[in-house]
Amino acid sequence: MAYTSILRIKSFENKNIKQSKADVVKTKYSQIKCIICFLVLSLLVVTNVTAQDIEFKKKNFTDEAGFNEAQAYLKKGDDLFVKQKKWLYAQALEFYLKANNFNPNNSILNFKIGICYLNSSDKALSLNYFIKAQSLKPTVDTKIEYAIAQGYNYSLQFDEAIQHYKKFDSEYNGSDKVEISKQIAKKITECENGKLLVLTPVKVKIENVGIVNSKYRDGSPLITAEEKLMIFTSRREGSTGNEIDPNELELYEDVYQSTKEGSGWTEPKKISGNVNTASHDASVGLSFDGKLLFIYRGLINGGDLFEYTYGNEVWSSPKPLAKINTPSQESSACISNDGKILYVVSDRSDKSIGMRDIFVSRLNEKGDWSEPENIGVDVNTIYDEEGVSLSKDGKTLYFSSTGHNTMGGFDMFRTTLTDGKWSKPENLGYPLNSPDNEMYCQVFGEKENEHGYFSAVRKDGVGSIDIYSFEMIQDPVAIVNKTDSTDNPENYRVPVDNGEPSNLFVNVNVGKTDTVKTEKQIKTEPTVNTDVVNETKTEQIVNTDVVNEIKTELVANKDVKAETKVDNIVTASNVTFKVQVGACRREIPYSELHQRYPGKKDVLKENHDGLYKYLIGNYDKYSSAKQEKINCGTTDAWIVAYKDNKRVHITEVINMLSWYPLNKVLINMLS
Repeated sequence: MAYTSILRIKSFENKNIKQSKADVVKTKYSQIKCIICFLVLSLLVVTNVTAQDIEFKKKNFTDEAGFNEAQAYLKKGDDLFVKQKKWLYAQALEFYLKANNFNPNNSILNFKIGICYLNSSDKALSLNYFIKAQSLKPTVDTKIEYAIAQGYNYSLQFDEAIQHYKKFDSEYNGSDKVEISKQIAKKITECENGKLLVLTPVKVKIENVGIVNSKYRDGSPLITAEEKLMIFTSRREGSTGNEIDPNELELYEDVYQSTKEGSGWTEPKKISGNVNTASHDASVGLSFDGKLLFIYRGLINGGDLFEYTYGNEVWSSPKPLAKINTPSQESSACISNDGKILYVVSDRSDKSIGMRDIFVSRLNEKGDWSEPENIGVDVNTIYDEEGVSLSKDGKTLYFSSTGHNTMGGFDMFRTTLTDGKWSKPENLGYPLNSPDNEMYCQVFGEKENEHGYFSAVRKDGVGSIDIYSFEMIQDPVAIVNKTDSTDNPENYRVPVDNGEPSNLFVNVNVGKTDTVKTEKQIKTEPTVNTDVVNETKTEQIVNTDVVNEIKTELVANKDVKAETKVDNIVTASNVTFKVQVGACRREIPYSELHQRYPGKKDVLKENHDGLYKYLIGNYDKYSSAKQEKINCGTTDAWIVAYKDNKRVHITEVINMLSWYPLNKVLINMLS
């Protein structure tokens, strides 16, 4: 059987990442990937070294009752699996896992479990099953190398994914070889993008919207400017007509709404009026005042857009968008705050660059929309663009794309309009984006303080697709030299998530591995130690008035030799210095630490006073440490002292040198 669900990508051209970008991340990324790969594979080898492929045949088992029960589970799973519908894989998985409990060493079953996970909200869980399937039977499926590559890809182990993608490409000899090779090239490019994005994560708080979501697919959130009304699309039970789509074996889409009360959203209800029908109805655009709604209906004319207006507490009858709809598919739209500019997504072959593109139409004096025009190659690609939304000032367009520098599937992007020209789209970054699909992003606020909503497949989701909120934040790491009491770790997600099955992370100094703490664990840990903060303040500040007075005296005397004198004294006293670039109650993931310290020196992790402290260098001379502090790229780095290789308070060094003029020592230690 051909498991085409793992190969559903349309045609594309190969786009290579510049080698210079790969060189930038190669050294740092290898610290993570080598250890993870080694340990994952080592564990699998230990587990499976004696395993053999055991068929589901009665002669292979002594427990006849258990065998019969497992066979029944296997058949129920196969009946669902063979339909190759995304919605049914989760049901098949339940039966397969029960059969696997009885016989965990069947290659075909492990492969099918991997496929089910690959179509779930936690795709990284597929990796172990694919690797085990191959270890039990290397020829378990012709696409096993591709499947393993995807498992590594969704686990953010991009180098391993690239290796297996290349191996699959070199060994695959099907009639669609040319097309598959293009697909592999695209996947490899996405992995290269992913390496860059994961190493420079954005600082963001992401939350599942909660009550709005169901165990079914919920997406395409549309929110008014005041953020009091949310309209979205759902395939939950209770749809109008209660009919099943015969092609997808899911309920038809309906449009729902929820209102915000306090800080939360209310239980969703189907939108009133003439919006929902017995067929598919999907919300795809909403005016900022919430009085103009755009609905997509996919069974009409290849897929068309309709507009509804709200008045007298009821939605009007639908009106098709004249000059916008074509025999091709028009799938989403957004409108400017003044109602005069409309952006739509269409795959019309006469004007599209590739697949679905973004077009713009303007309202004329007669109140009609003009013929849509492609907004250009700077934004549109040969791949799909989808899910457009516009900032209230009309200067920023948000959209999803499978092109540009996506790290996999649809990623969310922004582009800004300057002098009539759209800028090069910017990826909103990891962890907002992932190797899976993130779509229909609606954003409020300025770039540095953006917040908004989007729909995505996440392993913590309630259903297969959920609606999430996000808020950009200034600093996700509570460093001990920060004095802002609002810097609360409860507000932050851990940017690095290696996913299942390994759940490992690499210490940047010695290459050992520790288990990554879950977000729940992190939330229960206080990040800032008040005593240590006070100590740090003492180390760095001592007495502001005295320091200022001493600095004035030193400048007046122009005593440029003071630093050299101190160096000579401390060298003879077994005192050394290091530069501390970060400290935190929890361990700082590599990607966060890399943002704080972008340099290339080895970083030593040290446990001290209940905190994880991160240090670079080891200097006999204070002046050398000071120079490192200035040049390290961490603006709030500071110098710490050691006597006989034991960390000491900076005041001990001052006391040790008390016979030397105190003003000269202080000014050099604290400047």
